[in-house]
Amino acid sequence: MSALYTYSDPKLHDKEVQTLQNAIAALSWVQDAYPLVRKGQDDKGNTFPQVYKNDGTDVSVKVTPDSDVNCLCFFELDGNVERFPEGVGKYTYPLSVTFWLQLDKVYPAKNYDYTSELIVEIVNLLITYGCENISYTTEDIFDGFSELEDINTKFMRTYSAFKIFFSKEGTQCN
Repeated sequence: MSALYTYSDPKLHDKEVQTLQNAIAALSWVQDAYPLVRKGQDDKGNTFPQVYKNDGTDVSVKVTPDSDVNCLCFFELDGNVERFPEGVGKYTYPLSVTFWLQLDKVYPAKNYDYTSELIVEIVNLLITYGCENISYTTEDIFDGFSELEDINTKFMRTYSAFKIFFSKEGTQCN
């Protein structure tokens, strides 16, 4: 429904992420689609996903599941960016997109766990946009974010979550 904190002229991996972010935000069941997150940390050392607002300030926003949100997603850069040796300015970006949702709010008429249907929809979208090496998990979705690790063990229905890993090719000057 809304792609949050987009760039006016994104480059490199941010451009690829923003294209995918906008496509995902256009899906009727996604309420908040965030761009690439970084690891934020509070005074106690707890870590969480956070995104820069891209508004010229130094403000970042904590991205965490919220009972007022039907579905949110965010992207992560999952490893080193590889440059193609044979292609000038061509790169492979290792990415992932994480989804957290409330099944009873996304499609209230469905009275079963339809998480796999949503995974298929996102995988097909990623394929349409040229993504490769696609895999997914429904376990330990928020590993690496200590503030959210308890959520990993609390995915009792009607809550659900999944993370899809993929690679996307891009160019330096696209």
